[in-house]
Amino acid sequence: MSGFEDRYRTQTPLFGYTLPPDNLYGLPPANALAISDGTAVIVKPLPPGEHRIVIHVDAPALGGIADIVYNLTVVPRGHFG
Repeated sequence: MSGFEDRYRTQTPLFGYTLPPDNLYGLPPANALAISDGTAVIVKPLPPGEHRIVIHVDAPALGGIADIVYNLTVVPRGHFG
């Protein structure tokens, strides 16, 4: 990777977690170690209203293609709830 991808790539330090029974990896329950590594998606501030953000991921090495969809409602500052 170079340029844009490198500027927004982040990586965590090594951290521990617990794999529960029936986890998505199909592994037996256990304590495990991992590092999260990836490219962040940055969006400039959106105006109030409904927004749909679609992130298309084409990663054959990870098993194929995925579309990640976020449906957001942006409210004016101070109008939560």
